[in-house]
Amino acid sequence: MIINMSTIRFAGEKAVAYHDVTRVTNGREFHLEITTDAKLDYLTRFLHVSFGVGERTDQMKVSLYNSRKDMEAGENSQGEATWQRDK
Repeated sequence: MIINMSTIRFAGEKAVAYHDVTRVTNGREFHLEITTDAKLDYLTRFLHVSFGVGERTDQMKVSLYNSRKDMEAGENSQGEATWQRDK
């Protein structure tokens, strides 16, 4: 997964635009909303992204949600994945 200032790309998929809808952050957790109308194969419209999961500062965790309400409440996750940073 590659996240830059305006797009997210998962695996070999086409990059899609997103908007940061984070209200308050500790600098490690963010709420993102995919803004493209394109069909998404893996990603859902709302993503909770966290860096430095637990004691592992080299990890990124992404939780997938179908609604902003669920994402903000941390309920009804449609899945999640954890990645280690390439060395």
